[in-house]
Amino acid sequence: MADPVVEFTSTDIEFAEGSFGSIDFGVFSITDVDDNIFKIVLSVSDGSIIANDGDGLQASGVTIQTDDAQTITILGTGTAISNYMSLPDVFSFDVGILTAGDNAAILTITAFDDTAGEVADTINIDITAPDTPAVVAGDFTGDVIEGNIGDGAVTATGPLSISDVDVGDDPAFDDVATTAGDNGYGTFELTSGTWTYTLDQSSVQDLDAGDTVTDTYTFTATDGTTQAITVTITGAADAAVVSGTFTGDVTEGDEGDAPVTASGVLSISDVDGDDSPVFNDVASTAGDNGYGYFVLSGGTWTYTLDQSIVQDMDAGDTVTDTYTFVATDGTLQDVTVTITGANDMAVVTGTFTGDVTEGNEGDPAVTATGSIAISDVDADDTPVFNDVASTAGDNGYGHFELTGGDWTFTLDQAAVQDLDAGDTVNDTITFTADDGTTQQITVTISGTNDNVVVSGGDASTVTEGNVGDPDMLASGTLTIDDLDDLDDPVFLDVAAAKKTYGTYTMTNGTWIYTLDQSKVQHLKAGETVTDPHTFLASDGTEHTVTVTIVGTDDAPVVKGTFTGELTEGNIGDPTSSVSGTLSITDLDGTPTFTNVASAAGAYGSFKLAGGQWTYTLDQAKVQNLNTGDTRTDSHTFVASDGTEQTVSVTIKGADEAPTSGGNTGETPVTTVLLPSGGGTTNIASTVTGATGGFGTGTGTVIVQASSPSSIITGNIGGTLNDGHQVVVSLGNGNNNVSLTGNTTIASGLSDVLIGGGTLDDVTSVLGSTGGGLGGGLGGGLGGGGLGGGFGSGATVVVAGSGSDKIDLSGLSGTSVVVGGAGRDSIIGGAGDSILLGGTGSDSILGGAGNDHIRGGSGDNILLGGDGDDRLVGSGTFGGGAGNDYLTQTHGVMFGEAGNDTFRLARIDGDGSGKQSIIGDFDVGDDTLDLRAMGIKTVDDLVNALQASSGETALFKFDNGQELVIAVPEFRGTSNQFDAEEFHSWNILFSTDT
Repeated sequence: MADPVVEFTSTDIEFAEGSFGSIDFGVFSITDVDDNIFKIVLSVSDGSIIANDGDGLQASGVTIQTDDAQTITILGTGTAISNYMSLPDVFSFDVGILTAGDNAAILTITAFDDTAGEVADTINIDITAPDTPAVVAGDFTGDVIEGNIGDGAVTATGPLSISDVDVGDDPAFDDVATTAGDNGYGTFELTSGTWTYTLDQSSVQDLDAGDTVTDTYTFTATDGTTQAITVTITGAADAAVVSGTFTGDVTEGDEGDAPVTASGVLSISDVDGDDSPVFNDVASTAGDNGYGYFVLSGGTWTYTLDQSIVQDMDAGDTVTDTYTFVATDGTLQDVTVTITGANDMAVVTGTFTGDVTEGNEGDPAVTATGSIAISDVDADDTPVFNDVASTAGDNGYGHFELTGGDWTFTLDQAAVQDLDAGDTVNDTITFTADDGTTQQITVTISGTNDNVVVSGGDASTVTEGNVGDPDMLASGTLTIDDLDDLDDPVFLDVAAAKKTYGTYTMTNGTWIYTLDQSKVQHLKAGETVTDPHTFLASDGTEHTVTVTIVGTDDAPVVKGTFTGELTEGNIGDPTSSVSGTLSITDLDGTPTFTNVASAAGAYGSFKLAGGQWTYTLDQAKVQNLNTGDTRTDSHTFVASDGTEQTVSVTIKGADEAPTSGGNTGETPVTTVLLPSGGGTTNIASTVTGATGGFGTGTGTVIVQASSPSSIITGNIGGTLNDGHQVVVSLGNGNNNVSLTGNTTIASGLSDVLIGGGTLDDVTSVLGSTGGGLGGGLGGGLGGGGLGGGFGSGATVVVAGSGSDKIDLSGLSGTSVVVGGAGRDSIIGGAGDSILLGGTGSDSILGGAGNDHIRGGSGDNILLGGDGDDRLVGSGTFGGGAGNDYLTQTHGVMFGEAGNDTFRLARIDGDGSGKQSIIGDFDVGDDTLDLRAMGIKTVDDLVNALQASSGETALFKFDNGQELVIAVPEFRGTSNQFDAEEFHSWNILFSTDT
């Protein structure tokens, strides 16, 4: 058996003191010829084997397959560590505490034959320990990257340690406080074996991207060992620094305002050595929200607000507009402007001025008009101008009003009348909208040359008189006023201005017109002409004064023969007549007397033909005249203009035997002639004892007043038999008759006695045969027999032409009174009376009976009293208590109590132009008789109605007649009457029978 052979090529080795060493078994082989298993024991005299190619030591050993599939087992014993080992391999040894110069450590490699258990071969390697340098361990470099000033600290760190295997050496790196690196880019410090490098950013800001620099610091251990730590700084592209003003503020204004801007500066810098960026100019560019435009010029930015875009902003609203400027290195910078909304001024549109021209007071209204509207672009504002009622302008020249956005100015002419032509003034009002916006409206008033105001009397009336009358004058005063400040005109004096019908003068504003009567004598009654004259004022104003001349009815001139005389003859004698002429002239016209074929007088008849009148005596009517008696027969002829002329014929009596006639036989007549010279006569005592006195006998007593102004009294009481009458004949004076007595009527009234010279008046009432009151008989008042009579208890009074006062109120019997031409006052008795007023304006009271009262042609007062009376005439009527019948041509009628009938008597009017007035028409009770008026229907009556007021109605008929009716029940309104009202009236129309 052969021993294994260990072959190892090596030399002695040195390990640094206190350090590790290793042996590379680069040439190491074991040959075991008998192929037994062997083991290798490695041992060191001092130290320990600590590694086998990095594998951890295993107590159980490791089997390594060799190339020839042999297994090498390394077992450890004692201080040796045995491992399986794959050759070649490297072993590391901990030399232990060898000191420099000692050769105490020996590595022994011994191969044993496992089978034999013998040492096959041994190799000893001397391990020496020279003076081993200290060993510094750790991180000796680091890296940082440039940042920006103000960034967080940028550092690099690493461990740093030192060891020395030499026995007795124990070096260390002591702590080092902050110390700048060799290039000053940062600072190093060492604390407990850890170094830290902190970069100073401010020192490296000029590094460009990719640039590198280093900063180094050398640490020194306690044994003097040094170790440099180097940090590499890599440059970065530094962010450029933009400075300046990046925000701005503007406030919304109004369109058309001066530009509203915000501005600031922009600058950019870059610490990188090779970078020099700038912001280039930017032309006007809209902001991101389009509210305005940004401009950059020379580093200054300007923002200009576009007012039209932000007008809808309300006060306090804010919006922003931004623009991003880009530098040449790509750096971006936003500039943002904040826009604050304002309360936009509302916009008022329309017509703010107007013009009017001064006129005159009383002219139609002068106005200026226009419209105003208001709008507000603020989103929440919708202002309006509310209506304004009529309000005076600031200067009081007129009034403004606003309705629905339309304004109207109405000029107050009275306030501007003092403006001269060309003067101008203004009147202004300020309208206020509901948001407080105000708008002034101004109207310019231009003055004119005012029309002057002429006042005073410029019209008058004069009445035509006669040539030779005192001057007929009209006058008045004219004043002239001009409201223009500089004008003060006056009317110029006029000495004499002859006109058509007269002459005008003017002195200090007072004009006088003098009528020239000779030029107006041709005017008819009521005809008018005018005579105007135009006066001139100092300012050229002309004003016309007009005088109206009213014609009068010039007294016509009647010429001719107005009297005649005849002597009574005998019945059967040749015709006895007398004649004369009548002619008439009138400056107003050419009237003529109307022919009369035959007009009966009391004793004969008159006729007129071609201006020749003839009176023919009726002998039968004057046979009772005695010698010396005279009677007068008269007739009044009427001309075409209404002029009347009476022709009187005196009939002289002749002595002849009395005669009688009639149907009752001869009646004794007693005549009592009152004393001449007037005075008072009591006829009762005067006629006592006379034939047929006031006793119970029969006969007629005639009391004749031969002188004017007689006073006749007497009590004629008692019982008068049939055929017993009292006749009183009055002269032409102003007589007073007062008769009393409670006369008893013995039998019925049968005959009528006609006495005196007023036969026409009596027959017009009673008829020629007595009118139903009995037979009629004509007879004189002288002695002799009279046929007929008034029957029992009748009293007859015949008045002359004087104004007589006849009071028969004390009589209870029948009365007949015939008034004369004077203004008579007649009071009837208590019985049924016939009262005739004559031609004068009489006052007649009927008394208690059923009276027939005729006023005659004058304007009378007729009062019926009690009883059912019949009143005929003109003037004022009072029917009294009965059911009366009132017939009137003009005047006032009062039916008073009872159911009365009012009759308008003349269809052609009476030519007086006067009205008929019914003062108390009682609808339903009274009757209106229109049969003489041509009124046929209610519609005709309504058509005649002209006006109404209160409780009166005025009717104007086609014939010129006017009727006023006072109706207590009248319910019409002014100028209006319902025709239905008349259907409730009692009306007799012309179609009624």
